[in-house]
Amino acid sequence: FPYTTLFRSLVLDVVGEGWWHESLIGYAQRLGITDRVRFHGYVDEAERDELLDAAWLMLVPSVKEGWGIAVMEAAARAVPAIGYSTAGGVTESIVSGETGLLVDSPAELISRTRELLADTEARLAMGKNARERATSFDWQSSATRFEQLILDR
Repeated sequence: FPYTTLFRSLVLDVVGEGWWHESLIGYAQRLGITDRVRFHGYVDEAERDELLDAAWLMLVPSVKEGWGIAVMEAAARAVPAIGYSTAGGVTESIVSGETGLLVDSPAELISRTRELLADTEARLAMGKNARERATSFDWQSSATRFEQLILDR
Protein backbone atom coordinates (compact mmCIF):
# COMPACT_ATOMS: atom_id res chain seq x y z
CA PHE A 1 0.00 0.00 0.00
CA PRO A 2 1.35 3.41 -0.80
CA TYR A 3 1.23 5.81 2.14
CA THR A 4 -1.51 8.07 0.88
CA THR A 5 -3.45 10.41 3.09
CA LEU A 6 -6.30 7.91 3.20
CA PHE A 7 -4.15 5.01 4.37
CA ARG A 8 -1.65 6.90 6.54
CA SER A 9 -3.02 5.38 9.76
CA LEU A 10 -3.77 1.96 8.29
CA VAL A 11 -2.66 -0.97 10.45
CA LEU A 12 -2.89 -4.65 9.62
CA ASP A 13 -3.80 -6.83 12.59
CA VAL A 14 -2.87 -10.48 12.03
CA VAL A 15 -4.79 -12.76 14.39
CA GLY A 16 -3.98 -16.41 14.91
CA GLU A 17 -0.94 -18.48 14.11
CA GLY A 18 -0.19 -20.99 11.45
CA TRP A 19 2.71 -22.44 9.59
CA TRP A 20 3.31 -19.05 7.85
CA HIS A 21 3.49 -17.07 11.11
CA GLU A 22 7.28 -16.76 11.44
CA SER A 23 7.71 -16.13 7.70
CA LEU A 24 5.18 -13.30 7.83
CA ILE A 25 6.91 -11.69 10.80
CA GLY A 26 10.22 -11.88 8.93
CA TYR A 27 8.62 -10.46 5.78
CA ALA A 28 7.20 -7.49 7.72
CA GLN A 29 10.64 -6.90 9.25
CA ARG A 30 12.36 -7.01 5.84
CA LEU A 31 9.83 -4.51 4.47
CA GLY A 32 10.32 -2.24 7.46
CA ILE A 33 6.61 -2.18 8.29
CA THR A 34 6.54 -3.74 11.74
CA ASP A 35 4.97 -0.52 13.04
CA ARG A 36 2.08 -1.09 10.58
CA VAL A 37 1.56 -4.85 11.07
CA ARG A 38 0.66 -6.24 14.48
CA PHE A 39 0.92 -10.00 15.05
CA HIS A 40 -1.43 -10.97 17.86
CA GLY A 41 -1.29 -14.75 17.73
CA TYR A 42 -4.31 -16.41 19.27
CA VAL A 43 -6.64 -14.10 21.17
CA ASP A 44 -9.55 -14.62 23.54
CA GLU A 45 -13.10 -13.58 22.62
CA ALA A 46 -12.88 -10.19 24.31
CA GLU A 47 -9.69 -9.22 22.46
CA ARG A 48 -11.07 -10.63 19.20
CA ASP A 49 -14.19 -8.49 19.58
CA GLU A 50 -12.12 -5.42 20.39
CA LEU A 51 -10.01 -5.94 17.27
CA LEU A 52 -13.10 -6.51 15.12
CA ASP A 53 -14.80 -3.40 16.48
CA ALA A 54 -11.82 -1.38 15.27
CA ALA A 55 -11.56 -3.19 11.91
CA TRP A 56 -12.67 -1.87 8.56
CA LEU A 57 -12.27 -5.20 6.75
CA MET A 58 -11.38 -8.80 7.39
CA LEU A 59 -9.04 -10.41 4.90
CA VAL A 60 -9.14 -14.19 4.55
CA PRO A 61 -6.09 -14.86 2.36
CA SER A 62 -6.21 -18.66 2.80
CA VAL A 63 -6.34 -20.65 -0.41
CA LYS A 64 -8.25 -23.40 1.40
CA GLU A 65 -10.58 -22.67 4.26
CA GLY A 66 -13.50 -24.22 6.09
CA TRP A 67 -16.93 -22.66 6.36
CA GLY A 68 -15.57 -19.49 7.86
CA ILE A 69 -16.72 -19.02 11.44
CA ALA A 70 -14.18 -16.18 11.75
CA VAL A 71 -15.90 -14.51 8.80
CA MET A 72 -19.24 -14.79 10.58
CA GLU A 73 -17.75 -13.50 13.84
CA ALA A 74 -16.57 -10.45 11.91
CA ALA A 75 -19.92 -10.16 10.15
CA ALA A 76 -21.70 -10.11 13.51
CA ARG A 77 -19.70 -6.95 14.27
CA ALA A 78 -20.48 -5.39 10.84
CA VAL A 79 -17.07 -6.12 9.33
CA PRO A 80 -17.17 -7.26 5.68
CA ALA A 81 -14.69 -9.89 4.51
CA ILE A 82 -12.61 -10.50 1.40
CA GLY A 83 -11.54 -14.03 0.54
CA TYR A 84 -10.71 -16.27 -2.40
CA SER A 85 -13.52 -17.65 -4.54
CA THR A 86 -11.68 -20.97 -4.76
CA ALA A 87 -10.97 -21.32 -1.03
CA GLY A 88 -13.86 -23.64 -0.25
CA GLY A 89 -16.11 -22.84 2.68
CA VAL A 90 -15.62 -19.09 2.76
CA THR A 91 -17.65 -18.96 -0.45
CA GLU A 92 -20.61 -19.96 1.72
CA SER A 93 -19.90 -17.44 4.45
CA ILE A 94 -19.17 -14.45 2.17
CA VAL A 95 -21.92 -13.33 -0.20
CA SER A 96 -19.81 -11.55 -2.79
CA GLY A 97 -20.89 -7.99 -3.43
CA GLU A 98 -23.26 -8.05 -0.44
CA THR A 99 -21.41 -9.05 2.75
CA GLY A 100 -17.90 -8.82 1.35
CA LEU A 101 -16.01 -9.84 -1.75
CA LEU A 102 -14.72 -13.06 -3.28
CA VAL A 103 -11.64 -12.65 -5.47
CA ASP A 104 -9.73 -14.92 -7.84
CA SER A 105 -6.07 -13.94 -7.40
CA PRO A 106 -3.62 -12.22 -5.06
CA ALA A 107 -3.56 -9.21 -7.40
CA GLU A 108 -7.35 -8.95 -7.22
CA LEU A 109 -7.25 -9.36 -3.42
CA ILE A 110 -4.93 -6.35 -3.24
CA SER A 111 -6.86 -4.21 -5.72
CA ARG A 112 -10.30 -4.97 -4.25
CA THR A 113 -8.99 -4.36 -0.73
CA ARG A 114 -7.72 -0.93 -1.81
CA GLU A 115 -11.05 -0.17 -3.49
CA LEU A 116 -13.13 -1.18 -0.49
CA LEU A 117 -10.90 0.66 1.99
CA ALA A 118 -11.33 3.80 -0.12
CA ASP A 119 -15.11 3.38 -0.59
CA THR A 120 -16.53 4.03 2.86
CA GLU A 121 -20.14 3.91 1.66
CA ALA A 122 -19.77 0.47 0.03
CA ARG A 123 -17.75 -0.87 2.96
CA LEU A 124 -20.30 0.25 5.53
CA ALA A 125 -23.19 -1.10 3.44
CA MET A 126 -21.47 -4.50 3.15
CA GLY A 127 -20.81 -4.45 6.88
CA LYS A 128 -24.48 -3.75 7.58
CA ASN A 129 -25.51 -6.58 5.24
CA ALA A 130 -22.98 -8.88 6.88
CA ARG A 131 -24.37 -8.14 10.33
CA GLU A 132 -27.94 -8.74 9.17
CA ARG A 133 -26.94 -12.06 7.62
CA ALA A 134 -25.00 -13.11 10.71
CA THR A 135 -28.10 -12.72 12.86
CA SER A 136 -29.74 -15.52 10.87
CA PHE A 137 -27.17 -18.01 12.20
CA ASP A 138 -27.29 -19.42 15.70
CA TRP A 139 -26.32 -22.71 17.33
CA GLN A 140 -29.90 -23.83 18.01
CA SER A 141 -31.11 -23.42 14.44
CA SER A 142 -27.90 -25.03 13.14
CA ALA A 143 -28.45 -28.03 15.43
CA THR A 144 -32.08 -28.28 14.35
CA ARG A 145 -31.15 -28.20 10.66
CA PHE A 146 -28.39 -30.77 11.21
CA GLU A 147 -30.79 -33.04 13.09
CA GLN A 148 -33.28 -32.76 10.24
CA LEU A 149 -30.58 -33.60 7.71
CA ILE A 150 -29.74 -36.76 9.65
CA LEU A 151 -33.41 -37.77 10.03
CA ASP A 152 -34.04 -37.23 6.32
CA ARG A 153 -31.38 -39.80 5.40
